[in-house]
Amino acid sequence: MIDKNKFLAALFTVFLITIGITCNIQAAQAKDVRIIVLSLNGDSSGDFSYLTDSIRTMLSTRLAVKEGIEVVDKVLTADEIILLNKDDMEDGEYLQVLHNLNTDYLVSGALYSLQTGLKIQINVAGKDIAASGGGTFTSLAVSEDHILESVEHLVEDIAVRALGVSDRSPVVAANVSSGSTGIEAFSTEHPEKVFKKGVYGGSITAEDGIAVRSLGVRKSSDLPSMLVSMASADLNGDGNLEVVAASRTAVEIFRFDDTRFVKLGEYAFPKNYKIHAVNVADLDGNGNVEIYVSGNKGKSVASAIFSWDAATGLNPLLTDIDWYIRPMVQPGVGAILAGQRGNSDPRRGYVGEKIVSLELNEGLTAVEERGDLALPRNIRLFDFIWADLDGNGSSEIVAIDSREKLLVYDSSNSLMYVSERNYGGSRNFFGPAQSATTSMRDMAGKEDSAKAERQMHYIPTRLLTADLNGDGKQEIIVANNERTTPMAMVNFREYDGGKVVGLSWNETEMVEVWQTNKIEGYIADYNFLDSVHSSSRSLSGDSVSALYISQIPDKHLLGLSMRSKSKLLRYVLDLVEQE
Repeated sequence: MIDKNKFLAALFTVFLITIGITCNIQAAQAKDVRIIVLSLNGDSSGDFSYLTDSIRTMLSTRLAVKEGIEVVDKVLTADEIILLNKDDMEDGEYLQVLHNLNTDYLVSGALYSLQTGLKIQINVAGKDIAASGGGTFTSLAVSEDHILESVEHLVEDIAVRALGVSDRSPVVAANVSSGSTGIEAFSTEHPEKVFKKGVYGGSITAEDGIAVRSLGVRKSSDLPSMLVSMASADLNGDGNLEVVAASRTAVEIFRFDDTRFVKLGEYAFPKNYKIHAVNVADLDGNGNVEIYVSGNKGKSVASAIFSWDAATGLNPLLTDIDWYIRPMVQPGVGAILAGQRGNSDPRRGYVGEKIVSLELNEGLTAVEERGDLALPRNIRLFDFIWADLDGNGSSEIVAIDSREKLLVYDSSNSLMYVSERNYGGSRNFFGPAQSATTSMRDMAGKEDSAKAERQMHYIPTRLLTADLNGDGKQEIIVANNERTTPMAMVNFREYDGGKVVGLSWNETEMVEVWQTNKIEGYIADYNFLDSVHSSSRSLSGDSVSALYISQIPDKHLLGLSMRSKSKLLRYVLDLVEQE
């Protein structure tokens, strides 16, 4: 049980001592590295939530006593927060923001209440916007009595490896490649990393013993649209596999015939429509797979359900559904339609609170709410998936949080694990397009304050489960888009290349066991299908599976691309049963 009075009294004593030392040091010499410690995210801090502000204070005061560091004691104004969280920013403009804030580095972070204690993750972003997505530092306090010690370790690690201003050795040795500079030179080596040994087929890298290899990759020609989501299934039961690809305002159907992707049909929504997810499932049990589109029409939620027929094309079964929708498989229940309400307030990110199970009435003419889903706090509709990670018949919840960390909860919704590395990074978000709600005058706070203060709720890339090696444990398939913008910029994300990775639970943590080659640009979505038809022969004689990936090849600037195009990739995978 946490003794709050005991801890806060100790914290106050440390604070007073630190302030005195800080004053003496500041009188003796000027600081040369300026930092601002921003508010920490306490969404997953559980019983430690009362420490969120206190730990920020501890970080600030302990960093301030380090020789060569000046902590800028500044509370950001509403206009400065708006400017920092702009949805488009060039390198020079970001440097100007740092200059205006009188700082060289921004320190942000989050607290996670794990079964093993309190995990503190800190991110340091500096002057080089192109490299400042890294710089993550972590400490675990196994009990209340170890929190002060953990913060001290973090401070020393940050001072040595991020700011380069201490003579003491870092708590965790730096992993710096020759010639590395800036933020990329002090990214913490994440402890769950495993060395990848053996490259199979030139496009999948796997750990020794993992039963996956690539037999080849097919790429489509350029598709004249920016895809945001995709799904794959035999939509009408004719034995042929279709790929459902969604851009911002349209749904398209493709078929891969082992030589190329062929477009079969399209449905276009109005110009003010914005799709953020497309999924497929047969929830009415008629043997045909329906297409579930989750999206907004302006500020309003307006999802839709379609059927596909080779003769008549895409047919809308139900439109203007006032729920964000997602078909899922719930343990012990089976296939369900999960939903989440929206709202019209930009400051709430256009998303409501609870996630529920919905029921489709006969004929798919309406949906009705059935009941709440028992999920951890602060999880939204597309953030999570159920998976049996250890093969014991009980499902865990795997989720991606707002800081792109992968979380694992046990069956009682207790947080067991949080990743060091980022996963699920995405530019996809709830609500209307930013251009429809935010002007430059809005961002300067001159017009609608609600629009200017918009809270972006990003939708992570897809979480998938698969048992690739037949050991009864489900692996997680997720994207690892490489972020180039600082974590402190919560409303602006850019990426430069990425991979799709396979993660496996190893008693206490998730480890990467295979990954694709680096895919240029940005990975928008992907889908894994087991035992699909392919003209490629399996080298082992076992089942052949496929990984479909939606790629945006161009590197983006200011959230825009000079060319609106996408590609579909098809990796043919050879899966070998584990001996």
